[in-house]
Amino acid sequence: MARARIPERSRWRIVAGWLVGTVVVLALFPPFHIRPLSAVGVAQKASAGVNVPGFAERFWDEKLVSPAVPGSEAAAVVAALVQDPALAAGKYGRRAGVGGKTFFLVSGAGRVASIDQTGVWIDVGGAQTPRVLLLTGPVFGNALRDVTGLLNLSDDSSADSNSLSRQLNHLSETRAQAALQGARVGASIAFRAAGEIDDASQAVPVLRLAPIRVEVRP
Repeated sequence: MARARIPERSRWRIVAGWLVGTVVVLALFPPFHIRPLSAVGVAQKASAGVNVPGFAERFWDEKLVSPAVPGSEAAAVVAALVQDPALAAGKYGRRAGVGGKTFFLVSGAGRVASIDQTGVWIDVGGAQTPRVLLLTGPVFGNALRDVTGLLNLSDDSSADSNSLSRQLNHLSETRAQAALQGARVGASIAFRAAGEIDDASQAVPVLRLAPIRVEVRP
C-alpha cells in the first residue's frame, strides 16, 4: 500500500512552523547571554573592591619616592631642552601610550630663582633663564600615574585609572608642596618631581613639574 505524499505547500508550512517555534523558544529561553567585555571588567573590578587611595599611597612610597626608580638628572634634561625640546622628550621622557603626552621624572638640585602664583622656579644651572617650575597650586593630569611606566593601565577600569591620578596628585599637594611653602629666593633646594614640557613652542620652554620630594635649605 503506497504512502500518501504530503503536498509541497504543506511541507513548507510544516518547516516554517518548526522554524518559527524554534525562534520563539530561543528568544524566551536563550542558551547563553552576550555581555560587552568592558562591562564584565567593570563588574569584576566593582566586586573586587579596589582600594584606590591605598594603592596610590603604596605606589607613591614604593615607586615615585623610592630611589630604586631612577629619574633623569634635571640639569641634563634642561641642557637638552635648550637645544631641542623634541630631542629632549625622546631621550629623557616617557610617552604615555600611542599619541599620549610625554612625561619626565627628574631629580636635581639648584637654587630658588623666583616665586610666583604658579610655583617655585628653580635654577639648576646651564641656562640663563630658569626652566624648572615646581607647582605649588592644584595638580592636574596623569604625569604622576604614567611617568614610571610601571602601571599596566589595561588592568584597570577607566574610572579607577582617573581616580588613581587624582589620588596621586592629591599626595603631591599634601605631602610634597608643604616643603615649598617656606622656600625663599636664593635658598638651596633638592627635589624629585614629575611633569611635562610646558610652552615647548615658545622661546623659553620649561619643565612644569608636580613635586614628589622636596628639601629646602636656607
